[in-house]
Amino acid sequence: MSHSRLTCKVRSSSFWSLARIGCRSASPPSNPPPLNPRLNSRKGLLMFRKLAVVLAGVIALAACNSLPTVQQQFQTGCTIVNGDLAIIAVSPLLNADQQAVVAKTILPANQAICKAGATLNVADLKAFHDSLLPAAIAIVQGVPALPNQAAILLGLQTFGPMVQAIIDQVMTAAAAPVAASQ
Repeated sequence: MSHSRLTCKVRSSSFWSLARIGCRSASPPSNPPPLNPRLNSRKGLLMFRKLAVVLAGVIALAACNSLPTVQQQFQTGCTIVNGDLAIIAVSPLLNADQQAVVAKTILPANQAICKAGATLNVADLKAFHDSLLPAAIAIVQGVPALPNQAAILLGLQTFGPMVQAIIDQVMTAAAAPVAASQ
């Protein structure tokens, strides 16, 4: 019965870890064969990297196809902003003039553009985006005592780019038939 001779030594890998015992055979260590010999070559490594890039591209493309459309984002924003404006319109923290502006001007205009659906009017959208939405933001900013003021401001401020995207989409759609007929 032959026993191979083992040499053992204690080594500490860092100050915080416990000392580890490492044992090795007295015979010279042998390198294990590589798992995939193609990956050890330069050509194999480049092929692996290309495959990884293609796979990442496919995953990114799949993720992009699941993003909501501008119209879907607009409808979601409409729901949020309509709710916020309805709450602000009856808030006792606003003075009578602010309540009247929100209840009689801003809220009805927002409801109208949200209900318009496929028949969106660019003039109405621009009027809401350029004057009424900034007025609503200014009113909310002027009353810091409003409950959830930060959330309401976030909803109003993120709705502006959605309205602008719808304006751009409607104008592009209207310009396409004109360009095609020329």
